[in-house]
Amino acid sequence: MLKTNDRKRSAYFLFGIVLALLLSCEINQPESKTNTPTPYSTPASKTAATIPHYLSEVFPLPDSELSISNVEDQKVGIGVTLRPQNVAEKGDFDVNWIERCSLSIDGTAISREMLSVQDGIVLTEWKNEQGEVLFRVSGPYYLTWHVPMDVGKHQAVFQVRRTSGMILEHSWQFSIVP
Repeated sequence: MLKTNDRKRSAYFLFGIVLALLLSCEINQPESKTNTPTPYSTPASKTAATIPHYLSEVFPLPDSELSISNVEDQKVGIGVTLRPQNVAEKGDFDVNWIERCSLSIDGTAISREMLSVQDGIVLTEWKNEQGEVLFRVSGPYYLTWHVPMDVGKHQAVFQVRRTSGMILEHSWQFSIVP
């Protein structure tokens, strides 16, 4: 049987190991976090697998169908989950990503007044190999536009503007059914 001092010493040792492991997870970020992401634009999607790296998901899924009753009742909307860490550029601090996002349906820009936003509230600093902070972002952002639409096939185009002015764009199609 361990003496009380030995148990305390073992507990402190174990606590120290756990703390060191947790701290190393924060300090040693994966290599993908050390470089500014490379942007690209994608054509209309055929599957969810072609969603670009700066989005986690789009809704409705590419080539899917939504019931007109759900659209009319605003139970569902047109949306994306934005991953700002894959849009941010060196020096981006306190960026209002929402102001940089837009959606158009069938070529018509959708008003920001129709947008609802939820923020994942995870604040992360991204560093290079030398420990220099490249940018600081929160997110992900869950962006949903509640848009009145008719039955038929529709084209959604989401855009987000980087600090450099470069526009990242993703488009996909979906259908509204009776």
